[in-house]
Amino acid sequence: MAAHIDQAAWERKVRIRINVLLIAAAAVALFIGTFCLIKFLIIPADQYKKAEAALEAGDATSAVDYFGAAGRYKDSVTRAAEIAAGLQEDAGLIETLRNAEIGSVVTLGQYEQDNRTGTGLEPIEWIVMMKKDGRVLLLSKYVLFNARYNEKKEDVTWETCTLRKLLNEEFINDAFSPAERLLIARTYLENEANPISSKSNTVGGKATRDRIFILSYGDFLSIARSMDDGLDLFSLDARPTDYAYRHGVYRNPDYLTASYWCRTPGMAQSTVVFVDPEGTPLHTMRVDQAGFGVRPALWIYVGN
Repeated sequence: MAAHIDQAAWERKVRIRINVLLIAAAAVALFIGTFCLIKFLIIPADQYKKAEAALEAGDATSAVDYFGAAGRYKDSVTRAAEIAAGLQEDAGLIETLRNAEIGSVVTLGQYEQDNRTGTGLEPIEWIVMMKKDGRVLLLSKYVLFNARYNEKKEDVTWETCTLRKLLNEEFINDAFSPAERLLIARTYLENEANPISSKSNTVGGKATRDRIFILSYGDFLSIARSMDDGLDLFSLDARPTDYAYRHGVYRNPDYLTASYWCRTPGMAQSTVVFVDPEGTPLHTMRVDQAGFGVRPALWIYVGN
């Protein structure tokens, strides 16, 4: 009987030891699995997300670092290599913009301007308008093309107008190389209501995030406040390129300048502010009016 009891006790001890070992093995497996999950999925996924956010902000340098830290997660290796190659190509431009003076002119991208399509595209000239938080605000020196603010006469805001879509889906791809597009920051834009007249009851609409945009009346005021000499450093009037003129932009015969759109609503929701040929951003016009030009603006990330 005693032998039988000893045998049963021994079997219980064995079962307990086996259970302890199984629990320990499961704990180790869980630890290893959790470690692998964090190391090979969660951390890389977080780095990948940060890389895409850096690209959205136009910070391609940080994007390369984050994609590199993501290891072989998704297409991180390929994207890091492509962006690094683009940065090497544009290193001179970044250095130029970093050292550029306010009011100076730089070139970035290409677009038809002399209306001689057989000679190829011409470099786009940009005026350095502002430098802030490691970024540079550029405004095209010339009125580049003809476009309505909105294709139909209707109540619109910058968020809903057709010009915004044209700039961020067509112009950006036509004017810039893939490497150049990496440098253009997706910018948070506050679209204010009409500040010119208290009689206006229009709204600016929702804030947007755009790579390419046009300046608002508020933008011009912000730029003026950032300068010792205000906007006297350069005039707001602008000449159209031959291409823009030949394709419908009205050119003032006395000044040889053109009117171009702002993204600030006018006195009615179906109107918008524009800069006249003399460089005054105080007038309003129907959103579907033809003959008005576009001066694109953008922020480039250059680092501190």
